[in-house]
Amino acid sequence: MDRSDKGAGRAEEKLRREAAAWFARMRGPNAVTHQAAFDHWRTARPEHQAVYDRLLRRWEGAAVLGMVRRAAPAGSDVRLGVWNLRRVWWASAPPAAAALATVILFLSPVRPDWVDFWPVPSAWSQRVATEVGQIRRVTLSDGSVVTLDTDTIVVSRLSSAVRRLVLLRGRARFDVAHDPNRPFIVAAGGASVAARGTLFDVALNPGHKVAVTLIRGIVDVEGPAKSSQTLAPWHGHARLVAGQQIAFGRDLPSPCVQPASPAGALWPDGLLTFEATPLSDAVAQANRYSRTHILLASPALGALQVSGVFRATAPRALADSLAAAFDLQVKSDPDGDIVLDRQGPPLAEPAA
Repeated sequence: MDRSDKGAGRAEEKLRREAAAWFARMRGPNAVTHQAAFDHWRTARPEHQAVYDRLLRRWEGAAVLGMVRRAAPAGSDVRLGVWNLRRVWWASAPPAAAALATVILFLSPVRPDWVDFWPVPSAWSQRVATEVGQIRRVTLSDGSVVTLDTDTIVVSRLSSAVRRLVLLRGRARFDVAHDPNRPFIVAAGGASVAARGTLFDVALNPGHKVAVTLIRGIVDVEGPAKSSQTLAPWHGHARLVAGQQIAFGRDLPSPCVQPASPAGALWPDGLLTFEATPLSDAVAQANRYSRTHILLASPALGALQVSGVFRATAPRALADSLAAAFDLQVKSDPDGDIVLDRQGPPLAEPAA
């Protein structure tokens, strides 16, 4: 290949990159602000319009968005980088889509803003998860550290303008690296927590309850939009300072900011702390960390109050401690779970 051919190839590649960049911008939330500049580029030379139209036809024909959703099934714990996405598309897409993917995926220097709002994993997102009984620390590219509790999923999308994370399930602690130019936002259950350089916990349980606990700094908590049916009835705003917490959800009354209990501070170290906690609640917390569950033979046992610090991933040791404290006996059921029962006659059930 002579120099003229190489020069033509580089010019063609540059034109394809420009077209793909405009394609991304014009499908983002700020498309209207780019319209005049796009029209100027598109009409500057005939080949600009031709390359852009060709890219558009390939995008529509290949249904690339559908392939992206299939590339990352729900519940997968995988970081999707440029190479991973390219490999998945190559395996499932026709040649036209593969060619389009090559152009789009190598555009990280001109990363489109709409990626932050994309509801599927992308080349600029990271999805991390923990199994039952696992606690995991992950350092993000900005230096922030996310600690995931048992059975938790977090998706992060970090750009030059904003650091956006979504808690899909479980509980996580966010130790935020200070960056005054990039807000750090955590979404959970339709609500959001905005911070800059802070340390805080966010929990989302299956009953659509969100709890935010601030350990250091200041955060702003925004309730779900009024149009959202995810959580109700709170749609307000709260500012937390260190040592405060707020919880809200479908079955909770209107929330208010309260002092945070120190009992939950040790969970990243794998410790469960109980302070006059009903036995039913203590057992429910412990069961999140093991596939071997502790069961109560009688609902009346649930009213007993527990205080102490226990290893989260040792259900048998916890059951033995509880049995010793309340004069109970430890049994095993046919499924291998642990049953706590009274030594003597059964406790009287509470009146209805």
